[in-house]
Amino acid sequence: MFFSDVVKVYFDPKQNGKIRNVREETTRKNRGNVQDFINWQGDRDITTIDRSVANDYANWLENGYKKPNGDYIGEATLKNKIWSIRSVLRFAVNKNWLEANVFDKLDLDDRGKPEEKRVSLTKEQIKTLIALDMPDQYRLIFRILACTGFRLEEAIALQWQDIKESPEGIRYFDLHRANMVLKTPESRREIPIHKDLIPYIDEYQRSLPKSRTEPENSLFTGFTVGMDSKASKSASKKLMKYTKQVVDKTRLGLQDNHSLRHSFKTMCKQVPLEIKLEDSMVNYLGGWKGTTQADEYGADSSAGFPILHKAINAMNVNHICGVADE
Repeated sequence: MFFSDVVKVYFDPKQNGKIRNVREETTRKNRGNVQDFINWQGDRDITTIDRSVANDYANWLENGYKKPNGDYIGEATLKNKIWSIRSVLRFAVNKNWLEANVFDKLDLDDRGKPEEKRVSLTKEQIKTLIALDMPDQYRLIFRILACTGFRLEEAIALQWQDIKESPEGIRYFDLHRANMVLKTPESRREIPIHKDLIPYIDEYQRSLPKSRTEPENSLFTGFTVGMDSKASKSASKKLMKYTKQVVDKTRLGLQDNHSLRHSFKTMCKQVPLEIKLEDSMVNYLGGWKGTTQADEYGADSSAGFPILHKAINAMNVNHICGVADE
């Protein structure tokens, strides 16, 4: 049996029930990783995949495989690529098609380029970023990221119908739309909109022709949707043109668009409320007292949602308004 034969069965939900519970984005990446292995030296009988093949492949990933920008891959990416092959071969072992999985005991310590830890953008950097000359929709994207902790894919996916108002009059972003493609199920959440962000959203909406502001219209356009049904990669490239202008090259750590999510997490920790605000807003869920954010602090919670709204408005977001911190 050839490796490609195992791959076909492995990714078939009818023959591998476990694959049904894997996120679409993860499956897509695993398919790409598996194809990298096949492209490396061609398809082969799985019984010929021995320890030397595993070591040679790991060496090639470390010293021969390059990203589109020419850089070698980092240690986390290398491990993920090995994990994909390991999982396919483990499946073959469980099917009794293979006696042992040589990738299981592959030593990956100290392999791959050490990856920089991502760090926050400071409020001053965000203030400078938003003041740069750029299209209005880019500036609003940056403001939303700074005030919500959204992933870029979440902001880009917003439609006008996703901006709602609770019975208490609280305007919020609702990420529960069925056709909204998000990273995880937990990403579906409701986030009250900061009072200082609302005027910018309204002003942006008024600046658009009516044909662009129907409920099913996207807030932001001009980004190419990728194979993962998301436009975040296209948006990231366009936005990084501006973000890189404010990056502090003297500071240790990686600063990019996603750093705004880290900046928001820092603000969450500064809010003086005895709730896990950060968990709710940024969706590292688990919730409070064993409940989820949706149960206790979602828009349907007449008690909890106002608390979440109050916590958000307690944040000082003068930096998105171009005003110095008080």
